[in-house]
Amino acid sequence: MGRIELSGVTVMRGGRTLIADVDMALEPGRVTVLIGPNGAGKSTALKVASGVWRASKGTAALDGRNIADFRPRELAERRALVAQGASLGFPFTVGEVVMLGASVPGFGLDASPEIAVGALATVGLAGFEARNYLELSGGERQRVHIARALCQLRAARRHGAEGQIILLDEPTASLDPAQQTQVMALCRALATAGLTVVLVLHDLNLAAAWADVLVVLAKGKVRAVGSPRDVLTDDLLASVYDWPARVNTPPRDGEVFVLPHHARDMSFAGSDAGRDVRRG
Repeated sequence: MGRIELSGVTVMRGGRTLIADVDMALEPGRVTVLIGPNGAGKSTALKVASGVWRASKGTAALDGRNIADFRPRELAERRALVAQGASLGFPFTVGEVVMLGASVPGFGLDASPEIAVGALATVGLAGFEARNYLELSGGERQRVHIARALCQLRAARRHGAEGQIILLDEPTASLDPAQQTQVMALCRALATAGLTVVLVLHDLNLAAAWADVLVVLAKGKVRAVGSPRDVLTDDLLASVYDWPARVNTPPRDGEVFVLPHHARDMSFAGSDAGRDVRRG
C-alpha cells in the first residue's frame, strides 16, 4: 500500500512545540504537497512521516504499523527522504553519491551502478557519473540527491519491496523553471506508478499546478486539507501568510494560480528603511 497516517502528532524540541495535534493521511497514487509559511512545521511533519523523528505525542503509522516499530532496513526499503539542503563535504563522484542510496546490506550492490545510471538519466543528469559532486551547481546537487532517493527505491524494488514512499523537502528550491517542471513531472509519474509522493513546497503556483492534495500548515497546526481549488482562497492565504494575495482561475482548464497584490499597493513593516538609508 504505502499509506502514512499521522494521528494527533505533537513534536517538542528544546522546550518548543514545533507541531501540535497534527492529523494527516498521505495516500499512495497521489502527490501531496505541504505548504505554509516559514516555521509552520512542514519539515517537522515530513521528518515524522519519514520516521526520522519520533513524535513526542501521537503516532505515525505506515500501513497501520507504527513507524517506530520498523527496523532501519525495513524502513529503507519502503521510503526514501530527500532532506532540505542535503549536501556532502567529500569529493565523491556523482555516481558514488547516487549509489549511497542502495548501500543498505541486502540490496544487491552489484546492481547499483546500473540503477544509478538510470536514476541520473531520470533527473536529467545522464553522463554525470564521473563528475565531482563538489564541482556541481546547487541545482545539479539537488537533482543528484533526488537520483539517490530513486536509486534506493529502485534497488529495494528489485528485492520485492512494495508500497513505496518518497518524501522531498523543497526539492525545487535551487532549480530553474525548466528543471522545476521536470522534477514535478517526475513526482507525478511516480504517483501514477502507485508510489506515495509527499513534498514540501514554498511556490504556491507549483503546488497548485501539480498537487492532488494540499496540506496547509501554520504555527504548527493543520489549517486546511484538500484540492488546490478547494484550499487556495484569498482569505486562507491572507490568514496563513499574512500576505495580501489573489487566487485566480484561467478560463482554459480551471487550474488555480496565485498573484500578489500590486507592489505599490502593499505595505511593509520596515517601509521606513528606504527613508532611513537616504537620510544616512
